[in-house]
Amino acid sequence: MQKKPFDSFMDYAPMPIAILDASLRFVKVNRAMAEAYRTTAKAHLGKTMNEVLPNLSTRIQHVLLSVLATGEPAIATMKGDVPPFPGAPHRWLAACFPCGESQIAIMCLEATDQAAGEALKRSNQQLEVALADLEQSLLVNEMAHSLQAAMVTDELYRIVGRFAPRLFPGKSGALYVIDSARNLIEATATWGDRSACEPVFSPDDCRALREGRTHLVREPKVDLLCAHAARDGQYGQICAPMMAQSAMLGFVHLRSHTDPPAGEPFTESELRLVQIVAEEIALSLANAGLREVLRQQAFRDSLTGLYNRRFLGGSRD
Repeated sequence: MQKKPFDSFMDYAPMPIAILDASLRFVKVNRAMAEAYRTTAKAHLGKTMNEVLPNLSTRIQHVLLSVLATGEPAIATMKGDVPPFPGAPHRWLAACFPCGESQIAIMCLEATDQAAGEALKRSNQQLEVALADLEQSLLVNEMAHSLQAAMVTDELYRIVGRFAPRLFPGKSGALYVIDSARNLIEATATWGDRSACEPVFSPDDCRALREGRTHLVREPKVDLLCAHAARDGQYGQICAPMMAQSAMLGFVHLRSHTDPPAGEPFTESELRLVQIVAEEIALSLANAGLREVLRQQAFRDSLTGLYNRRFLGGSRD
C-alpha cells in the first residue's frame, strides 16, 4: 500500500511537522522536527509537548486546545527566539489543524526579518499545499472507511460515485469493473462529463489491463490511447488497474479537462492519488465479493443451488 498524500508530505517536508493526540502527546514527528532539536523522532513519541518543547508549548497550547475543541484550523503568530530556529529573532507561523480522530497536526513555518514579506508568502503557499494534502488524505480515509463497511458491490459503487468528484474536482472519470465471465468491462460509477465514458467494452480495449500497470496519456496526439477512450482523445487520461489476490478486477479511469498545451493534465499529487484510490477500491471490492459469495453459500444448497432451510426460516421471520 502506498503512503497517503499527507504522510508522504509530512515525511519529506522541509519544515517541522508533528502530530499530537488529545492529551497533546506526540504521535508522530517528521525528520525536520527531529533534526531541528538534534534528536530522533522516537525521542518525542509518547511525551507531551510541555515535556519536550516547554518554550513552544506555552505559546501555542491555547491554540491547540481551541482546535481540538472546535475542529477548526488555527494559526498562532509568534515573534522572538523560539525553537526549532534558535539563535536569531524570527517571525513564526504555527499552523495547527485537526488530523484524524482526536488528533492535531502542527506545522512550523518560518518568516525571517530579512525579506519577511517573501518568506511569509512562501510559508502561506506551503501551508496551502499542506492543508490541501491533509484534506485529501482525510477524504481518502473517509472513503476507505465507507468502502470497508459496504455489504454489497452496488453499495460500494455508490460510495465511489459520491467521493470521486470530491477527490478529483474538475476531472471526469469512471469506475470500470470486469464482469463475472471476464469478457466485458462495465462502468459501475461515473462522475463529471459522463458522455466521455464508454458504458461497456472489451477488457482488451484498455492498455492498463493488458499491461497490468497504470497507463498515463499526457499528450494525446503522441501517446498511445486506450481504444475505449479514443473518441475523447484530445485530453490527458489515466487508467489505474485494480488488482486483489492476483486477480484483475477492473480499473479507475480519469480524464483531464485541460488541453495539454495549457499545461500538465495531471499534478503529481493526482497521479499518486488515483493509484491509492484504485488500491482502496480493489481491496474493498474483493472483500465485498467474498461476502456475497459466503452469503449465497449460507442460504443455498451446495448441490442443488436451491434455497435451504436457513433461508426459508429467515424469510418467515
